[in-house]
Amino acid sequence: MEPSTNKTTVVLLPCIGLTRLIHMVELAKFFLRSGLDVVVAVPTPPSSAADCFTRTISDADRFAAAHPDIFHRLPPPDYRKPKPDTTMQMFDTMRLSVTSLVDFLLYGRTSFAALVLDLFCFDALYAASMIGIPVYFYYNSSAGELAALLHLPHYFATKRGSLKDRGRALLRFPGVPPIPASDMPPIVLNRMNRTCQTRIGHYRRIPETQGILINTTPTNRWGRGR
Repeated sequence: MEPSTNKTTVVLLPCIGLTRLIHMVELAKFFLRSGLDVVVAVPTPPSSAADCFTRTISDADRFAAAHPDIFHRLPPPDYRKPKPDTTMQMFDTMRLSVTSLVDFLLYGRTSFAALVLDLFCFDALYAASMIGIPVYFYYNSSAGELAALLHLPHYFATKRGSLKDRGRALLRFPGVPPIPASDMPPIVLNRMNRTCQTRIGHYRRIPETQGILINTTPTNRWGRGR
């Protein structure tokens, strides 16, 4: 991976997992068509992680072979005691990969203009602050869904109970039509669950970035964001 030095170079950081990687590769292609240089810094799941993550290593290898000029593989972190919850394993892996990301950003062969993060890569905000480059989040679903999720930290700070206990009661968030509580993503339904608490903390940090790139769609079950 040797990006040219006469263009603006953007680093994209996907989360572990094939689906997350595919979305970032498509964004990388869009940036390349727009005249930007791109490096996709691909985290490597540790051998101790769940099979659903480690079996995607070969998929990432195939992507890297097909696009050798834009891929950089981050080494697997030391993760000796993985949590039983696979989502927490994903969060832990991304957190433990930050040191390798900082090293790459500091000692790479070019200077980088911006860092674009998958929405599961919040710990990489630290890397951006260390390097002093702008950071953006990439959200690959609808603007309406994102509007609802961004409001969840305020919702949980002012309401009692979990969304799972509200059934089909309508939730009202700025910018989107009313949403039945049971239609919210499963990861945020139980506020007592550590995974939910971690995710709400993530949403709270989104305003720390320079912006959000959204893969908007004309219509979807969440409605349009305004």
